[in-house]
Amino acid sequence: MIRLRTFGAVTLERDGIPLKGRNTQRRRLALLVLLASARRKPVSRDRLLGLLWPERDQDRGRHALAQLVYELRRDLGASVITGGADDLVFDDDLTSDVGDFEDALQVGSMERAVAVYAGPFLDGFFVSGAAEFERWAEARRRELATKHVHAVEMLAVAATNRGDFSAAAELRLRVAALDPLSARHALAAMNALARAGDRPAAIHHAQLYAQVVRGELDVDAEPSVTQLAAELARPANPERALPAAKKPAVVEDESAPPNEPPDRERRWRRSLRASLPLVAASLLLFGGGMVLRALRVESRATARLVVLGEIASPDTLLSLAAREVVRAELERTPDVIVLDDGVVASTLRLMKLPPTVPLTEAVADDVALRNGASLVIVGRIATLGSSIEIVARLLDPTRTTPMAVLSTRPRTNDDVVRALAEIGSELRGRATRARVDNGVPLPAITTSSLEALRAYTLARAALARLDRPAAIAYGEAAVAHDSDFALAHYLVGDLLWYVDQEHRAEEHLGRAYRLSARLPVRERLLVRARYAQVVLDRPDSALGYWRALRAAYPRESLGYEGAVWTDLATGAFEDAAAAADSALGIDSTAAPQIRNRMIALLALRDTARALALARGAGARWPYLEQQVRIAEYLLRADLPGLQRLIDSIAPPVVRGRPNMELAPTRQALLLSLGRVREAANYGAVVIATLHAQFAIRAELFQARNELSSVNGSPERGRALLRAAITRLDSTDLSPPATARLAELAAFVAAAAGDQESLATLRAIVAERDAGRNLRSHVLAQITIDAADAFVHGDYASAIRQLDRTRAQSFYGRSECALALLQADALRLAGARTRADSLYSQVSTPGRLRDDGDAWLSLRPIAIANLASAALPRRGDVAAMVSDGSR
Repeated sequence: MIRLRTFGAVTLERDGIPLKGRNTQRRRLALLVLLASARRKPVSRDRLLGLLWPERDQDRGRHALAQLVYELRRDLGASVITGGADDLVFDDDLTSDVGDFEDALQVGSMERAVAVYAGPFLDGFFVSGAAEFERWAEARRRELATKHVHAVEMLAVAATNRGDFSAAAELRLRVAALDPLSARHALAAMNALARAGDRPAAIHHAQLYAQVVRGELDVDAEPSVTQLAAELARPANPERALPAAKKPAVVEDESAPPNEPPDRERRWRRSLRASLPLVAASLLLFGGGMVLRALRVESRATARLVVLGEIASPDTLLSLAAREVVRAELERTPDVIVLDDGVVASTLRLMKLPPTVPLTEAVADDVALRNGASLVIVGRIATLGSSIEIVARLLDPTRTTPMAVLSTRPRTNDDVVRALAEIGSELRGRATRARVDNGVPLPAITTSSLEALRAYTLARAALARLDRPAAIAYGEAAVAHDSDFALAHYLVGDLLWYVDQEHRAEEHLGRAYRLSARLPVRERLLVRARYAQVVLDRPDSALGYWRALRAAYPRESLGYEGAVWTDLATGAFEDAAAAADSALGIDSTAAPQIRNRMIALLALRDTARALALARGAGARWPYLEQQVRIAEYLLRADLPGLQRLIDSIAPPVVRGRPNMELAPTRQALLLSLGRVREAANYGAVVIATLHAQFAIRAELFQARNELSSVNGSPERGRALLRAAITRLDSTDLSPPATARLAELAAFVAAAAGDQESLATLRAIVAERDAGRNLRSHVLAQITIDAADAFVHGDYASAIRQLDRTRAQSFYGRSECALALLQADALRLAGARTRADSLYSQVSTPGRLRDDGDAWLSLRPIAIANLASAALPRRGDVAAMVSDGSR
């Protein structure tokens, strides 16, 4: 059975397995979506042509549609699409979730409709050059979203009518999250919460609603909402308390944490807190700004902040592994937050202690008091003959006696991880006064294998000391012991991406994503954020997860760190700077936070604050100040000053050879000064010694200047271009890295008139994309097509396609290269004024978003063209671009 899924991500499945290759091409899917949405009713071919091929004439459009139908029938079955000469029908051999959704609504099965609706219709799906389809999709998306909200409301009414007020409250909250600016939905949620017996939650919801309205619309909340909150704040009649929870079997001292709410409130609040993050996490899949903003207002006011101290053991590795298990169990639900390790390290430094000091009870108590944590957990693992005993103590840092002491003795090594998970679960229950269910099939750490856990712990330790190869090796050992170890798959996938092993990274991250439903909320959001960013090439979707993560865990830096890079990728530099600043507020001494803040400030061209930040970091990271000083000279276009600075940091020659330190920037500077032959020496150093991405860039920057400079060699330029493309083909890069390097190579190939190189680049990008239509790959293919049109003399087409592709962005893209290619096309097409405007933008520092090395390398080409008044012959690059030193 073939099934089309349109809610959330668009996929085509056969017997539950997603199809790949040609079946994921966008126009194929769009055609199936249009037919599925018609629910077995014929759709005219003219209507399909107008939506999918609006720019083609009737004959060409009909031929394209006929070809598409032929391919679908060939690949999926002859009967999947039926119809005559004038219309087409989605046949019974295919099913779709959108069809099931509307069928369920038609027969009044609201439960089924709500279950089928997995996210906004065609979320993130687009078809290039089909604006009419985009408008249709947006209208359909709104229509289906409205129907979904109505269905959830109907379920809430039904729950209220049968007296299930808890279920009604959860459903009303779900509706309120879908439309957080609606006063009607806010009132309904508050009334439902009040009926369920949780007036404080209803009042708090009013406060959250007011915050969202103020933040989004800059107006006060509806008076009806504040009035209801005031009424609910009045004293209510006491209700009969619910029975106390059953005592956990392993609790030896059951002293309760102070100031807990009565049991009748705890029961509902626990249920509410458990359900809200799950609803929030599922809503994240839907996309959309309003939903993401709604997630930001999830309350953390009732969460208990815990310092997880040392779990002492003669076996140091087992001690570290035990902390991993207990931490995961404590944070299985967001009503407990374990103080972030970075915050703990910062606090220890303030206490004049090394960050590696054991968190004994006394030290952990002090850390807790300094950070407002209400609970401390310490433990020990002792050997008793051939077995072990695990003991954990739950402490109030303001009291001298333990609140609870938990103890268990696993019978065998195979029982150790589950025993630790049970301890962690009991601790969470004692911390929150909630019932615990020790029948959970899998620990929150997502493995029951002690061998896998030991390897994972070694991987985490290796990563902490920045030994990535060892971390990858230990992580792969962990998944070899347990192939369903989700967190180990995530760790390995993230590290493999970092070292440019994209395909293996995607395999591990994909596995982690498929297993993520079993993860605690924090880890689930983390995995899905990285999956969206690395595998799906969707920084916008990833940003939603990062924002939800930092809203749920505001004391941790993870959500802020992730948001920095996604904000940079989408061009939201102010947001990136703010996120980096928040991360610094959590841990002001950690190198990643300082570096991220500096990068964000430099993206905003704020060198003054970046320099103050770098100098404040002290002597531990001198390279930070060096980078800021280089940026200052670049923004002033002070090339002699930049050369003096670089020479003062790193001598040009060491032991008779070009110095590899700062070699990429030195090569770019020499190219900018027109010293092409000297630049080649440092380019060779980069190619021989540095990371593949640096090597490819060095080859391409050198190649472009060899082609255009009077001091260069076109033959050498073409050879460097081919070498760079060969290196790109053999390096397993992420989609944005592949795309930005392919675009830069296409820019050089256009100048060289090298059609063969362009064909190779097109094939590389298509192979890496594998029919997924990843955003950066799609944009790169448009750029390659523009370069190909340029080589063929079709400047009008090149200009149009560059207008299209330059309207969007992705991380690390060279705006200068794209602007130069378009300026050359405009100049050759006779549009001198617009061409000169682009040349001026490239030659002026800070006008276009690009890194300093790219701007230095490409600046002389722009200056030479801006100065030249003669219109060059098509393809005569040497005449078009002269030496940049003039």
